[in-house]
Amino acid sequence: MPGLCPRCSKAVYFAEEIKTKGEVFHKLCFNCSGCKKLLEPGNFSENDGNIYCRTCYGWVSGGAGALRTIIIRSLII
Repeated sequence: MPGLCPRCSKAVYFAEEIKTKGEVFHKLCFNCSGCKKLLEPGNFSENDGNIYCRTCYGWVSGGAGALRTIIIRSLII
């Protein structure tokens, strides 16, 4: 019996699933809520029910990563 992907609400079959935090995702649906980068099961963070890459999580959570990202973005612009 396939599970339902929390991102697209469609059935997830064994060959295309990524299991994490008690849920199953399609490989292409398991991406960062900020930058849409594809994620690995052990390499993500969660905030308010959304999943993020490490860079975007720092930005969203307002931690030290956010300050580093602001500095880098200001240097690029």
